[in-house]
Amino acid sequence: MNPKKEIFRELRGRPLKHGGQTLARLDRVHEEFIRAIAALPDTALKQTLPGKPYTTQFMLEGAVRHHVYHAGQVALLRNALCSSGRK
Repeated sequence: MNPKKEIFRELRGRPLKHGGQTLARLDRVHEEFIRAIAALPDTALKQTLPGKPYTTQFMLEGAVRHHVYHAGQVALLRNALCSSGRK
């Protein structure tokens, strides 16, 4: 069983209607994000963003940290659900 998909199967005994669609969209957007970053020339990373006091690199590093933060939240919630007898 895929644990990534399992967490979206149900919540408190109630099936989630759009869990699979949510995961598919998350995967799609994540892949698009990776492709967009990979396509950036190195010089773009050092440029200051229009209207912002920081560089593209700083913004991208923040986006990665934000993603990791939320992944940690999902892991904590999953562990809490599993440890309460839910699987």
